[in-house]
Amino acid sequence: MFCLLPHDILLRIAFELALTDPTSNPHHLVPLLQTCRYLHTTLSNSSNHDLYADIFKAKFDTSAPLRRFGAPALYSSNLSEQLVRYCTVLKHIRRADIYSPTILDDFWTAFIMMTENDGRNERQLAAAGLADYVERFVLERLWEGRASTNQWPAESTINALALWLMWFTTDHERLTAEFREEAEAREEAEQRQDLEYTQNSKRKMILDLLRPYILVSTRYPSFHAPDNHFNFPLDPATQDHLPFSLLTPHGIWPLYRRPEDTVSRLPHFTGMISLSHPLITVAAKLLYLARREAQPIQVPPTLIIDRATALAQNRTGVFPTQADILEFNRYRGSQFVDKGNWDDWKDGLSQEELYAEASSTWLPSLKSISSKWDPDWTRLISCTDPWNNSPFKRAVHMYGVLDGLWHGRMLMPDEGSYFRIANAVTLPAGFGESFPFVTTVPVMVRLREHHCIRPAKPLEVPEGDETDDLFDEGVRNGWLPGGTKFREDGRKLEVQDQHGRTLASYETYRPGRPNSHSEDTCDVCCARIGAAEEAMLDRVRERNFQQQDEDPGVSWGYDPMDVDDAYTESEDDEYPEIPEEFIETVCTGIHDIVITGETLHNHGQAWQHYYFYGRVRPWDGLISLVRVPKSNPRTNVFIFRGYIHGGKNFVGTWRARTSNIHSVPMEGPFSLGKRKDESDEPIPPCNLSA
Repeated sequence: MFCLLPHDILLRIAFELALTDPTSNPHHLVPLLQTCRYLHTTLSNSSNHDLYADIFKAKFDTSAPLRRFGAPALYSSNLSEQLVRYCTVLKHIRRADIYSPTILDDFWTAFIMMTENDGRNERQLAAAGLADYVERFVLERLWEGRASTNQWPAESTINALALWLMWFTTDHERLTAEFREEAEAREEAEQRQDLEYTQNSKRKMILDLLRPYILVSTRYPSFHAPDNHFNFPLDPATQDHLPFSLLTPHGIWPLYRRPEDTVSRLPHFTGMISLSHPLITVAAKLLYLARREAQPIQVPPTLIIDRATALAQNRTGVFPTQADILEFNRYRGSQFVDKGNWDDWKDGLSQEELYAEASSTWLPSLKSISSKWDPDWTRLISCTDPWNNSPFKRAVHMYGVLDGLWHGRMLMPDEGSYFRIANAVTLPAGFGESFPFVTTVPVMVRLREHHCIRPAKPLEVPEGDETDDLFDEGVRNGWLPGGTKFREDGRKLEVQDQHGRTLASYETYRPGRPNSHSEDTCDVCCARIGAAEEAMLDRVRERNFQQQDEDPGVSWGYDPMDVDDAYTESEDDEYPEIPEEFIETVCTGIHDIVITGETLHNHGQAWQHYYFYGRVRPWDGLISLVRVPKSNPRTNVFIFRGYIHGGKNFVGTWRARTSNIHSVPMEGPFSLGKRKDESDEPIPPCNLSA
């Protein structure tokens, strides 16, 4: 009976069967395929890519693959193959075997699915039980095999993926449940008057497992390449002789990530891709600090209630009030990942916005969740080898994202204990919650981005002493020349030398206001347009030569505007690597980014007044931000270095400014989240010195 139905009706029946349960593998389709040989042949994956491509698009997200790999990613043959791959991984996750021989490949696929998530991928992984599966791996296997690493936990690909997947699946409900479980266990022990009680809750176990990754910066790298470098690619002469300054018990300092240790190759949509495993320290910091934030800072009743009360009592010094601590507890510095909700994110978008979302071009203005992870993705796929530039690099920094009010915390370990641990060959036996003792310090800052627009020349990068030319490019001063002065008027930033001469001019970013970029003057745009025109003419010439070979009577003349069929691609073509010609980019004209900022007055009254300045490294989007106390600019200067992740978390490592670039500095983790509520406090024109 089924065999007599029209072909399109059969396809529709098969499609609806496959989606009987949208968050499970399409197993309802199997009985239909087993009905007879005709139906199996007609509806099988090998003979009907279009059907399985439609099933994929109904169950999984496709916006990110289109942007990252171009149109070939959505060819039916690629989508049908990807459907099989995803369904296989989801089946493995449901089995929850943390010793599965496929677990590394499964973690890789799940990680990529989460970076491509717009609502559907996350729903599939959540339904398969990814959160509990990854948590169990972390609790039971994260510190596995420490005998070969002097008891230190490994910085391996599988550990990095596990912690990132744990972060992707972390939410308020899970952390609240952990905190409640810990509090109940402690309360029961107190009721039993159990003096020997030692806290062994899940929350404490996770914090203990994460602690080495966030505090021992001499062992676990926090950046894709050391922060002392700004210009890339690095000199080839350094490839065999790394420009390090010290040998520590953990190896050379600073830490370099070699491609052979971090890069994996795996199949994905258009073919094989090569990407570096994500930084394990970033995920560890987000997970650790998010758990610290779940426990609010206690408000001492002896503190003054608020600033107005303090002023009424003529107390004008710098100190926190009860209201300041309550404000600090109100906001998260480690903001959870947006998970989306199937297709709801498209609701309310204009036709122009929907068109942009459906294109293969990344723009900072895109609304999809996955687009916020595109700079992270670019770092993993293009910032793998500091000695070579990737031909496929796109934006590594979401332009304008730093503009706004940031809120979070930094952890300051006890200095003596920190250096004892940093110089320990073996993980110290007492390493834990009280060793080193760690202090939580609030960090609040209002930042602004300033862009150098081509063809304007950016500020030069500082050069070190002659012996340090390959090593020191000014990270201690935010990669900016010492003695420079900044002058802001709300529309532009002028960078001047100590004599008042203008060195460079930058346009201040404002949301919704376009910059001065023009294709007619931008050297990159002019070169690209010229190259595209030349390539088009080359293809037309090649076509006419081919026609001449086939027919000697064909004229040598050609119409350069008649290029409709000069270059075509078939869906049946194979793409073993990412095809560069299908990856669209938009030139913004932004050549360099400088950042300035300060604590707002009310925050400064509570937590000290600071001003900030720094730069964004164009190779991988690393931000170096110098924090200077306004009361005494020569002491307690810290440099915050890190990346923006998911478009809203600024995570990294702070270091104390040292007089010697070759010394190992005091360091610690920080995580800042972007606040959606902008302060009404006006930002005055800023004049400061670097």
